[in-house]
Amino acid sequence: MPRGRREDATGSSISTRKLFADHVNSLLDGGQHEVTRDHDRIHRLLGYASIAVTGPGRATVRSTTDGGNLLVGRRAETGRLDRLLADARSGTSTAVVVRGDAGVGKTALLDYVLGHAAGCRVVRSSGVESEMELPFAGLHQLCAPFLDHLEHLPGPQREALATAFGLRPGAPPDRFLVGLAVLNLLAEVAEAQPLICLVDDGQWLDRASAQVLGFVARRLAAESVVMLFAMREPGDTSDFAGLPELTVGPLEEPDARTVLVSAIPGRIDA
Repeated sequence: MPRGRREDATGSSISTRKLFADHVNSLLDGGQHEVTRDHDRIHRLLGYASIAVTGPGRATVRSTTDGGNLLVGRRAETGRLDRLLADARSGTSTAVVVRGDAGVGKTALLDYVLGHAAGCRVVRSSGVESEMELPFAGLHQLCAPFLDHLEHLPGPQREALATAFGLRPGAPPDRFLVGLAVLNLLAEVAEAQPLICLVDDGQWLDRASAQVLGFVARRLAAESVVMLFAMREPGDTSDFAGLPELTVGPLEEPDARTVLVSAIPGRIDA
């Protein structure tokens, strides 16, 4: 029998991918897991890392913030993220663009960072498609927890950022000054403990926010700040040009089978 297939009760050959999709759909019908009803995405999940194995016979088909979960087949990716966290704890800053197809597991990797960021302060934001026409909407989501530090910024930067966020009246601010303000704001917050900034769905950031965040990310040095931007492919990443990238691809077949064995009771023929 070909690899990755098994016979059903009538002797018909069923692909392991369809078996997995059928299993996910049965979980959906039983309300056991919080997963999407997008059937195209369900059929793609087998090959991707947004599946977290939580123990024999159990798999969570959505991203999880539980750092104890294993991301099957993502040793290289999680190893790189571990090194970024270690660098932040030692006083080094960096920014990485995490690229991949929709559903490939980018959010699961951000969740992994969240679950392994002991001793760090973590702020998380996400691009929102309906807010793409609102200048600085994404930036406000990321920086809102730190606005109590606004008064510590140099005057022109403080004025620019406060105006961008609607905290005081004024003409549209100079984006260079807004970028400097955000860079200094994050650096100040990171003085207390390393700061991890997680930005999901970066392809849906408004243009002003994307420009400012790309500006900031390219100027990080020794502030103990890590910035991770999850971006869907294909998509425009020109505002983040020059940043290191982490490309997330499909799982290898042995890892996909590991997920299947954990998710589906019974024997699957080799």
